[in-house]
Amino acid sequence: MEKHKIFNNKAAGILFIIFNTMVIFIEILIILKLLPYNIIGGGRLENYSYTFITAFASIIVLLVEIIFIIIVQKYNNNGKSNLFIKITLWVIFFYLCLNLIGNLLSKTLFEKIFMGIICIVQIINIIIIINENKKYRLED
Repeated sequence: MEKHKIFNNKAAGILFIIFNTMVIFIEILIILKLLPYNIIGGGRLENYSYTFITAFASIIVLLVEIIFIIIVQKYNNNGKSNLFIKITLWVIFFYLCLNLIGNLLSKTLFEKIFMGIICIVQIINIIIIINENKKYRLED
């Protein structure tokens, strides 16, 4: 009999989507100039035009991650996934690790603390999702 997990693939996926949505909301507030532009980009962005490009690119990446996680959650077949899904999950993991390093090296406390914590939670979520999708389905 398999133990019931409190925090499983589905919960990790939902949290991943919620946290990405929070970050998208922050990026939109920055684009709308409701938050100062220098709180992202490591505090190194020189003007608003660079900030707009950075925030917009971030939103695109976050949306792609959300869509991919939704697909993985919807079509997960008892923890078995194809090689493309495995590789993409690992790419997201490494991207999050690089993002965490960038957050920790930031000049702003907002990125170091708040965004750093979000990034750590996202790394934990993606590790859970990766572990739940560790078997390969070769027929795809």
